[in-house]
Amino acid sequence: MSGTVPHSRFPNLDAMRGIAALAVVAYHITTALTFPEHPAWAPVRNVLSFAGHGGPLGVTFFFVLSGFLITHRMLAERARTGRLHLGRFYLRRVLRIWPLYYASLLIGFLLLPLIMRALGHPFTEEASPLLHALFLSNYDMMLNKPPVAGMLGVQWSVAIEEQFYLLWPLLFLLIRRTELFAVAVFVIAVASQWWVNTATPHDDYFHLFGNLRYLGVGALLALLVFTREHWLRATLQRLPIGLRSAPILLGAPALFALYAWALDYPTRVALADAAMVLLFGWVILEQALNAGPGLRLGRVPSLTWLGVRSYGIYLLHMLALEIAQGLLDDDPHLILLTMALTLVLTFLFAHLSYRYVEAPFLRLKEKWV
Repeated sequence: MSGTVPHSRFPNLDAMRGIAALAVVAYHITTALTFPEHPAWAPVRNVLSFAGHGGPLGVTFFFVLSGFLITHRMLAERARTGRLHLGRFYLRRVLRIWPLYYASLLIGFLLLPLIMRALGHPFTEEASPLLHALFLSNYDMMLNKPPVAGMLGVQWSVAIEEQFYLLWPLLFLLIRRTELFAVAVFVIAVASQWWVNTATPHDDYFHLFGNLRYLGVGALLALLVFTREHWLRATLQRLPIGLRSAPILLGAPALFALYAWALDYPTRVALADAAMVLLFGWVILEQALNAGPGLRLGRVPSLTWLGVRSYGIYLLHMLALEIAQGLLDDDPHLILLTMALTLVLTFLFAHLSYRYVEAPFLRLKEKWV
């Protein structure tokens, strides 16, 4: 094994988190706000929503990235210490995920109804607080209606990641040989894809098993990086900089064109999804191992700032959107102002939540585990 590296920190990937979070925000802006009926706004909505796929693409990237980072960290810890400490693994996830997650539930179930009532837009929430609190909101989405509060409609993906965090280290401890673990991950990813082909679209989108194909792809990337890091770095460095960076620079417009062409044709969408996963895999691989010349997104301070706060952006942007809608009455003539206010509030909420909710627990995570 050539990749027994002790680290599992990849600074360039923070910037990718920021881009993925912005894609989700832009997508929800196009689906929640009332746009003017003038034809000129149609291409604007199409671009902002990334041909109607921006939100799902952003969430998929987070899944692939989570599979990559979690698997690589487990491999790195075992290489460093000779074992994976299960209690510390779970404690790290608790300190990282739970504080802001539960704060968002308090806001969504208790504070937001009060705010909307004060703005003259009262509502009654129908989502299950219990299922959300137990990280089962994805099944609440499948079995019941979507939450009335939009900010409670994004927790489902965090629930899937928590379910993944619960089960993945157990599989890792059960299958100790790296080669056999890689085979098991491949089989799981293939089985997930097969199940998706037979399940109803609503179920496969919100179900843990339906998303193991993406988490599994990230895990396979981690196994490749960990076991072949030196060879991969040398191979990447031999490639021309333009060739290495082309998928990052041209991938987004090419993928947009592909999804715009796919429309709702199942075969075309499947082709676009395959291209999406390949692009995400290349971007993660290239940015994770890119320590030399080339396009290093970690060098862009604004993207890194967004990436560090991407968890807050993801969980709280719908709160910002709903407040902006309430303040401006979702007036299509004020669409640009509503968009701007949504972004300002999103970044403000994300920064405050990072500083006062996430950061204190992250410092405890670094200190304790």
